[in-house]
Amino acid sequence: MKEPGSTEDGKLLARFVATFRVLDDTVLFEGLDLAAIPLATGGSDELGFGHWEPRAVNTPRSTLSGLYERLPAKFPPLYEELVLSYRWAEVDLGLVTLFANPVDPDFSGLTQSIFRDPGLVEMLLANGLLQFGKAGGGGYDPICFDTRARGKHGDAPVVPIASRSPNRSLRRFGPWWTRSSPGRRMLDGRTAAAACRPPTPGVVS
Repeated sequence: MKEPGSTEDGKLLARFVATFRVLDDTVLFEGLDLAAIPLATGGSDELGFGHWEPRAVNTPRSTLSGLYERLPAKFPPLYEELVLSYRWAEVDLGLVTLFANPVDPDFSGLTQSIFRDPGLVEMLLANGLLQFGKAGGGGYDPICFDTRARGKHGDAPVVPIASRSPNRSLRRFGPWWTRSSPGRRMLDGRTAAAACRPPTPGVVS
């Protein structure tokens, strides 16, 4: 398997993952975020907080088979490469809070996040929508890939879903769907945004 960052897509993903510490404080709250504990950097920052960082982990593509059996379609290629190449805790990147992809052998943590709300996920999957996060800034609205509108290379539009309807009827929140740029451009955008922000305080031993 290729090392993360050894291809053009890999380099894009490496730049994207490097923004996590810039766009999110990645503070380690051991009692609240179990996915962050194996990713702890050790030491603490100048305010006494510990931090976590994403980890490059090469995972065989076949390991996704259990999760794919429960989904109506596969992830877009770039996101699939991301989850196969890196592990991270839940991270708020402003526009989207990415579901955690914890350090585990079978993507059970990511699977748990996707299927956390059974009623909502049933409607999403029935419409070819694969949730990979939620609205940034503490929001709940799902952020999904629309697999029914794939491009020729397998890319899929990123679709924010407004879940404000009390009964979450697709008929009710369907008209609120809006489409953003495909995931590839979203990654570029997050990288550009991070470049415009000062770094967070460093970790000291």
